[in-house]
Amino acid sequence: MSAISPNFTSGPYIADGSQTAFPFHFSIAAETEISVLLDNAVVSKLLYTVAFGDIDGTVTFNAPPASGAAIMLLSSPDFEQASTFESQGAYTLDTVNKINRRAAIRDLVIKDRADRALKVPVGSTAPDLPAPVDNKVLGYSSGRLLWVDSDNAAVAGLWQLATAALSITGISGAPSSASPC
Repeated sequence: MSAISPNFTSGPYIADGSQTAFPFHFSIAAETEISVLLDNAVVSKLLYTVAFGDIDGTVTFNAPPASGAAIMLLSSPDFEQASTFESQGAYTLDTVNKINRRAAIRDLVIKDRADRALKVPVGSTAPDLPAPVDNKVLGYSSGRLLWVDSDNAAVAGLWQLATAALSITGISGAPSSASPC
């Protein structure tokens, strides 16, 4: 089996209004296994073509994206098993390798999603998340998750409260005193 890139995203690229080709530096198993976002909206697969190798490739738009548009290229592996084998029938090594390659790419994407997910301690029950609210960030207060203002002053205030709470409880790995804003 050929090499597989550990990456699963490329970008963001900022369009200049004339460029149509944008490289990606991750592995895909088929040209349909990539998602293209233009200003965080999924682009129809009819509006671009894909050329790829083992660990990289290029998305080429039919027309150049507008100047200033943000482009993200994401690995989007197929989660269906399209190959079947007959009992005691012949099979090709190419088919088996493609199945294993797609599985390895899926594993990388799933690991990334799990690494970025909200986590709770082992043995705990995950809390219900409130519905998203524009211009708010997720916070925790009085034993529940809630949305708070996302302006710099509000985030800086929460950062100071979190830092103070962690230092009082003696939890190691407390955030630095520098504000994230």
